[in-house]
Amino acid sequence: MDTPKPHLLAALICERVLQEKDGSLSVIRIADKVIYEVPEEAPEGARPVFSLAGLLVLKSGLAKGTYSVKLVANSPSGKQQELPPTAVSLEGEDQGQNVILNLHLGLKEDGLYWFDVIFENDVLTRIPLSVERVQKQKSEKK
Repeated sequence: MDTPKPHLLAALICERVLQEKDGSLSVIRIADKVIYEVPEEAPEGARPVFSLAGLLVLKSGLAKGTYSVKLVANSPSGKQQELPPTAVSLEGEDQGQNVILNLHLGLKEDGLYWFDVIFENDVLTRIPLSVERVQKQKSEKK
């Protein structure tokens, strides 16, 4: 028998997620694109590390028990990297769990990344993140 899958209320990348004492969430600056500058004097291949947050909001539906959820990053060139899994406890019906992920991404390529949301061994959805570099202009001295 197939593992029952939860309902996915939200799957996104953002700057920050705030969780109040009552469990309410606030999402700060949803990000589907990041643009970074590289100073002209930076060494060739210099790339920043992006500190972002991921948010997955799951509602149990028929799923009851403890399950594994993880993200798999797919680079523009097709390379994959699994992020560590997170255990989620689902109690059925409208009960659920919020998964807040701290993402420190050292992305080695520009272009479109896809983050697969994997529940057990099934892809629930994909989250896009576009990475774009702009050259920093030299300031003219007067």
